Amino acid sequence: MKVINNNIISNYSAYLTLIFPISLILGPTFVEIFSGLLIIFFLFCIDSNFYKKNKFYINFFLIFYSYLIIRSLFFSHELEKIRSILFYFRFLLFCCGIVFFLNKINFTKRFNIKIIFFIFLILIFDTILQYYYGNNIFNIPLYNDSRASSFFGKELILGSFLFRILPFILILCVLCKFNFNKNFFKFSIFLSLYFFAVLISGERTSFFLLILTIFLLIILIRDLRKILYYSLIFFLLINLIFSFSNKKPFDRMFKHTLIQIVSEKKSEKLDQNLNISRLEVNQKSNFLNNFYIFSREHHGHYIISVRMFLENPIFGQGPRSFRYLCSEDRFIKTDGICTTHPHNTYLQLLAETGLIGFCIVFLLFLFSLKEILKKMFSNLNSKSKDSKFLKIKYISLIAIFVSLFPLAPSGNFFNNWLSFVYYYPLAFYVYSINKLYSK
Repeated sequence: MKVINNNIISNYSAYLTLIFPISLILGPTFVEIFSGLLIIFFLFCIDSNFYKKNKFYINFFLIFYSYLIIRSLFFSHELEKIRSILFYFRFLLFCCGIVFFLNKINFTKRFNIKIIFFIFLILIFDTILQYYYGNNIFNIPLYNDSRASSFFGKELILGSFLFRILPFILILCVLCKFNFNKNFFKFSIFLSLYFFAVLISGERTSFFLLILTIFLLIILIRDLRKILYYSLIFFLLINLIFSFSNKKPFDRMFKHTLIQIVSEKKSEKLDQNLNISRLEVNQKSNFLNNFYIFSREHHGHYIISVRMFLENPIFGQGPRSFRYLCSEDRFIKTDGICTTHPHNTYLQLLAETGLIGFCIVFLLFLFSLKEILKKMFSNLNSKSKDSKFLKIKYISLIAIFVSLFPLAPSGNFFNNWLSFVYYYPLAFYVYSINKLYSK
């Protein structure tokens, strides 16, 4: 009976593993339900060999988690302030559950990848509809004139979701032995529309990181090069077609970005046509004083982060402490801007967890960078085809690298939604390593 139950649970968990990204669209409640079920099923089915096989990754996480707990207790004993850190261990269980059940799936028989394509096509067309007509299919309005959000509503995270889930879609294609040559035109159109949806989401960081992701995929994954080239061409054509409307998403991506970066302290405002030649800078002033890092708001957040870090460089102020401390006079002064988090992963880690917490996460970024560079150089000297698990390994590493890319604004590192997105590709990486080096 237990064997039968385990088989039933494995079947359900297999689908939960692969359709989990859909829960991110449906909302936080569904994310917690999907992840909670996956964790429960994992704890019910886990075997004694799992820890032995993955002890390095598990122990690495536990070191990080233990440090967060200890530092949180020194910051505050109030449950509300440390609750999210206390339950941070569930991301380890979530990641382990994904790895465990991926090994139980027969991708050629149990999962139809067309389901994933269909769901994402609905999301893409809904995004275009909302952006150009003001409402989506569920009558959710366009909350920001230049930023589509589709089913995410007031949460302007559509672009972040799409660019972060792209590697998962490609991994699924590899696992399900999707025939890229047979479906070349269809898949190229799908990707071009996918890229366009990121563009009209208005999330500049997401669009930049999407371009970085595509660039790395072209360099590292030979089988995807041609289809990505054509997808980019189709993307440019689609953007050209839609540019005849009144809405021009490139204006927000580039013109508005430059307006935010250029300081108005000691220079004239840019005119509506962004005539850069008319921008006059006070020659006697410090050149750097005329610019913000990304925007005035980001600049103010970063200033506070640095001050918090310098006050306690080894241990930081405590996980999730930024929101509680940033308004204090010693940090905000006259040039800081208070918010819930500083909008940069590494500045947040430096401010809240000090050099210890920062180094643990930054080591993961450096590791992904090292592996990507090794693959780049090996591709120059070799033309042999990669196995499917090697492809999954490097697609996962690209996802990890881009998510932890330091030179871009980011969300709250300890945010539940974002944490699930961080740990999802990490699970696929561990799965690929288990497959590549298993005896």
